[in-house]
Amino acid sequence: MIFDKWKKNKKQEIKAVSEGKIKNLENVKDEVFSKGLIGKGLAIIPEENTVRSPIDGILTVVFPTGHAFGITGKDGVELLIHIGIDTVNLKGEGFTILVKQGQEIKQGEPLVNCDFRLIEEKGYQTDILVIVTNHDQFCLEQVSHENEHVEAQQSIIYHCGRKNE
Repeated sequence: MIFDKWKKNKKQEIKAVSEGKIKNLENVKDEVFSKGLIGKGLAIIPEENTVRSPIDGILTVVFPTGHAFGITGKDGVELLIHIGIDTVNLKGEGFTILVKQGQEIKQGEPLVNCDFRLIEEKGYQTDILVIVTNHDQFCLEQVSHENEHVEAQQSIIYHCGRKNE
């Protein structure tokens, strides 16, 4: 497991962005993600078309193509939600953005609707990556594991806040 252990009495929850099956990040077919070059996290193979916010926070980045979102939590945790592999090449086709950059969002709030059938027909992987980009500042524990089915908004990662606190 690539995550640090910590006391669960301080946990903050990062929730599943969609119903689906968990895939460990190292099994994602993109070296930048699978080698953890952007951060630590996991992927969800989606079983529904809506992608939701995994935390309360501010949308710091909303890619105009709808394939990626940056969220900063109130405690400073920074998440990247990246939908699919190389889906930036679709130039927004198959994505209906439901939010705006700078917007305050709540955990569970829809970010984007995706036409995953279209995305797959165009030859792209549909893995939704949930990555803590500033993972070096937080204690993390993955609580959902490879091939496990998760419901949208089920806890998938705990974090304990900043390591130096």
